Amino acid sequence: MAKKVFVYSNKASLLEDLLAGASAFGEVHAIVIGGDEELKEKAATAEKVYQIGLPEGYLAEDAVETLAALVEREKPDVFIAGATLTGRAIVGRLAAKLHTAVFADAKELKETEDGTVAVNMVYGGGANLTQKAKGSLTMALLGFGTLEKTDAPAGAGTVEEVTFIEPAWHVQVMETRAREASSVNLSAAKKIVSFGLGVSKQEDIQLIEELAKALGAEVGCSRPIAEGLDWMPKECYLGISGVFTKADLYVAVGISGQVQHMVGVKDAKTVVAINKDANAPIMKQCDYGFVGDLYEVIPALVAKLS
Repeated sequence: MAKKVFVYSNKASLLEDLLAGASAFGEVHAIVIGGDEELKEKAATAEKVYQIGLPEGYLAEDAVETLAALVEREKPDVFIAGATLTGRAIVGRLAAKLHTAVFADAKELKETEDGTVAVNMVYGGGANLTQKAKGSLTMALLGFGTLEKTDAPAGAGTVEEVTFIEPAWHVQVMETRAREASSVNLSAAKKIVSFGLGVSKQEDIQLIEELAKALGAEVGCSRPIAEGLDWMPKECYLGISGVFTKADLYVAVGISGQVQHMVGVKDAKTVVAINKDANAPIMKQCDYGFVGDLYEVIPALVAKLS
């Protein structure tokens, strides 16, 4: 008997990514909370869609009571949620209600002879921990590119409107503020040019952008650039607490290669480093290394590529 898999994300692109890999675990059922039309469109590839409407002024997080009742009724074997802020808020509370646990930020979810297991990194990426849920339900928070893509389910077109259950309390939005965000999905990018503190001035990011354009790549950065200097949005840094990539090509410019960064890029197929320090840690971990001043190497590379 095929397992029943629930998939939820409040981001349409991530929902699409998770649905594309979830069929490896069984029969895929998507959950849509609210009236977002793009989410409904992506969810339509699932074999069944549970649509949970929200009263005006309510947030997706307020549907935890409804989700708990749905899970108890349908008894899925696997519950996969996108690792977004909303996904974390929902799944954490849902797991507590169901008296189970969540495999947070699993780097891999797979089927074995013993059942569904999750693989998480521990000790700063120095080791992998493989775990299996004790009960009948496996819950996991996953990011982009975690699941290997399979043939997407055909989508039976079955949609069930799930009655919203009023929670004991709900979140109220007191104020909203716009923030700078990146429209780039680095987790899904095939080519990335990333830079670190070797770039001495913010205006020199133009050099990185020129190399990225010549390669047809997206631009990323190391954590200090995004969280220390605020030169790039936080969605753009790669590393253990940032974005993980499986890009075909990853070019690291002026990045030393500390373990916190390399954990996020170790699954890239080809890693190229540009660094003036021949003894930088990244030089022992890259496939190709350019030892030299980035202000000389990058213009030369761009000229060749152009």
